[in-house]
Amino acid sequence: MRQDLEFYLAWSEGMLALSGGDKGKAVRLLRAFEEAHPQSFHYYAVVKLLGELAVAVGRADVAATYFKKYGEAPFPKYQLEAAMAIAAAIRSEGKYAEALAEYEKVLANPLDSAEATRQKQFAQVGKAACLAELGKPDEGIKLVQQVIRSNQAQSNASLFARAYNALGDCYRKKDLPKEALMAYLHTDLLFYQHPDAHAEALYHLSRLWRESAKNTERALQAETMLRSRYAGTVWAKKATGS
Repeated sequence: MRQDLEFYLAWSEGMLALSGGDKGKAVRLLRAFEEAHPQSFHYYAVVKLLGELAVAVGRADVAATYFKKYGEAPFPKYQLEAAMAIAAAIRSEGKYAEALAEYEKVLANPLDSAEATRQKQFAQVGKAACLAELGKPDEGIKLVQQVIRSNQAQSNASLFARAYNALGDCYRKKDLPKEALMAYLHTDLLFYQHPDAHAEALYHLSRLWRESAKNTERALQAETMLRSRYAGTVWAKKATGS
């Protein structure tokens, strides 16, 4: 019971930290649990959350270490999730060709369960974002639109948040700021429940409102929300130039 209590306290702090809470405190609690209870049933949830927190603060190298631990679980579902998380961490470092190769591995995985199919849809979205950065935004748009057409938004909010962000990335690379603005607004207005995707959308919205739409007021609103709600994230740091 005490071990469960320690886990839920650490896990709660971690989830709050992803939404802008005290990341340092969350990491300390989660790492203490990881070190004290390596055989715990909750171990893999802890290392996964530590990886997500590392991504949130721009430490993709640390994140990859934790996601590899998560991938050591004897469950195919966890292994596929770990592969996806590692690909996303690599992409966050700007290593788009390497990330694309990792997403391709996920898409080629023979697992065909409902969860595997879901992870492959996330991989397709990640692939689209990489293609945008590698000079192939038209291919990326086709992939994202396929994901959007094949799913229901109400039951796939996290997927749609990332899909519309990837769509925004593709339109930015095609120098279509109006279309990019509309894509990121989908995440901001409809799928804001997912902190990492919402913070990313707010960052791009703040720049598009100011630089393309010449709407300083809307740009300031996006920046203010990003800094207040997601302080300490990599996107908030980019917004402040730190």
